[in-house]
Amino acid sequence: MRYWYSVSASDPLNFAFAKSMVVPPQYNDKGARSDIEGYVTYPDFFTGNDGVFRLKWRQGWSNVGQIYVYEYDSATTSWSNPLGRQPVRNGWVTDEYRSPYPDRIEYNPADDFYYMSYTWRTRSSVAALTTINLIRTKDFKSWTSAAGTPLPPPYSSTTPTPWSRTFQKTRACTTRT
Repeated sequence: MRYWYSVSASDPLNFAFAKSMVVPPQYNDKGARSDIEGYVTYPDFFTGNDGVFRLKWRQGWSNVGQIYVYEYDSATTSWSNPLGRQPVRNGWVTDEYRSPYPDRIEYNPADDFYYMSYTWRTRSSVAALTTINLIRTKDFKSWTSAAGTPLPPPYSSTTPTPWSRTFQKTRACTTRT
């Protein structure tokens, strides 16, 4: 993940290039990025109702991935994860190859929660979508199902979520079960 940012809010035309966002770059022996920022997909910047600037992204590749949400601190000009090193959803902790693919995070003023839907996928093809889930948070530290059931770490595909829909592929169509 590489991006440009304005150096000053009063001068939006003066930009600087950020070589790394949330961690110092780490490289493997072949010179490729090996940290969590090395395989960024589905990035989404948003400002929460609380005024905090955040980035939600998926880290990984087909069949293996994690979802992170980071917060920007303008006083220190740095990014941090409210969960420490823990992802919001983790596709790396099970024996199955299941990977979460997130949608946007949306704020609902009626109940003061942020909601995120995501889909588990078992292969690189979108035809391998298996389960749609909806989770929520108020502080980006503790997450629950949409029904309010706490979702404790490791936040994997095996963590039960009371609000989810599983789909099975049958012949040429997909049906809900």
